[in-house]
Amino acid sequence: MSEILVGEYLFRRLKQIGVQTIFGVPGDFELALLNLVPEQDLSWVGTPNELVGAYAADGYAREKGFGALVTTFGPGECHYVRMSGELSCATAVLEDTHTAASEIDRVINSMLLHSKPGYIGVSEDVAYSKIPSSYLENKLITVLPAGNADVEQKVISAICKALAESQRHIFLVDGGAARSSWEKFVPELVDTLRIPVLTTTLGKGIVDESSPYYMGGYDGVGSLPGVTEIVEAADCVLWLGGLPSDFNTLAFTFHISSSATVIDFQRLFVQINDMKMEAKISQILPRLTKAIEAEQPVFGERSHVKRPERPAVPMPKAIEQDWLWPRMSTYLKPGDLIVTETGTAQFGFNMTTMPHGAKLWTQAVYGSIGYAAGAAIGGSIAAKEMGTYKRIVLITGEGSLQLTVQAFSILNRHGLTPVVFILNNLGYTVERYFNGMEAAYNDVPSWDYGTIFQAMSPETKTKSYKIDEAKDLDALLSDEEFQNATYPQAS
Repeated sequence: MSEILVGEYLFRRLKQIGVQTIFGVPGDFELALLNLVPEQDLSWVGTPNELVGAYAADGYAREKGFGALVTTFGPGECHYVRMSGELSCATAVLEDTHTAASEIDRVINSMLLHSKPGYIGVSEDVAYSKIPSSYLENKLITVLPAGNADVEQKVISAICKALAESQRHIFLVDGGAARSSWEKFVPELVDTLRIPVLTTTLGKGIVDESSPYYMGGYDGVGSLPGVTEIVEAADCVLWLGGLPSDFNTLAFTFHISSSATVIDFQRLFVQINDMKMEAKISQILPRLTKAIEAEQPVFGERSHVKRPERPAVPMPKAIEQDWLWPRMSTYLKPGDLIVTETGTAQFGFNMTTMPHGAKLWTQAVYGSIGYAAGAAIGGSIAAKEMGTYKRIVLITGEGSLQLTVQAFSILNRHGLTPVVFILNNLGYTVERYFNGMEAAYNDVPSWDYGTIFQAMSPETKTKSYKIDEAKDLDALLSDEEFQNATYPQAS
């Protein structure tokens, strides 16, 4: 009987679902396990610390669907397992060789089903225990099981009925659509619905912003008046992948009419007002699109709704928010991967128009600053593996960057050439407006950001620019060498 090590089994399972790179920080208890990584034809990317590694694995997963982080055991590990369980859809600590394979499969299958994190604890002795290699023949659940056809038809009929009985429909696309397998169905649904389409902060980038039905971003009290009017006047809201967190709703300032019919699409259910029905959205959306297309004459044409336009802002002397973000629209290119940091960049980028085919990631659920730098590195590595890497644009603040600046030390080892915009507001500016405008706890140490790339990638060509005035930034954004991003650059 052919046998395989438990550690080998784990890494082969990860490879089967598309993982090619393992992120992490080496430590004494995991070194033996890490010896198995290259043997399974996987790449190891060691990160400067666990925070950078976790963010990089998250960015990698957003691009490829699944990411892996390996860290070592430490004091209080049993407590960490319980803590991790609050954030994970499944956890396991492999203690019994006889159940190790089934436990690994259980956690991975649960992660694939729910699109949520999982945790597997592997001790060194179990990692090198042998199990039958035939266990690898058991299929992982890489495709959602078929749903109940009768229930799905009931859902589709209820949605079509709600659309037919309404006059002022809107389609609100949120971040949940980007985290699952339904994003690919959005363009056809937009074209079929022919109703005003809006995106949230987390949903930005999912909808082609050149579409005649795209009305802009809905950011609660931060929205354009015309956008607010469209949303608040709606009597039927199709909300795709809603994630109503505080940042994503701009402090819960979304205002949808209490009399409106709200159709909430989530990964495994649809809720129409108070009626909740189990349905897998990746299976519902294609059928719903066809049903709406057949019923289109009932819903009517909505193309008369005009997109609210943002007033043009003349170039100021100093760089101002109202000028900066619309100006970024002409700098971006199709195929760009843009990562914006929690805070100024996250909120400001809602004023930027994205080109067709560009992607945007931001972190507006937990508001974890420092995320963008690590995620940009992980996403870049994933894009290179997939052959889709074109240009990575990272927009972060100096306070956030100081948490994970070590991520840049990975650049030269993997041929990554990001363009990094560092917004130096001399402190935690968003927090200053919340509380403590002059408080010392909102101050950030002063760094020479122009030397960071050179210090961390001494053998790689890099370039940095210190920009204080809008005219200088305008010229830089138009510079061909800066646009081509053939080597790491920061401004």
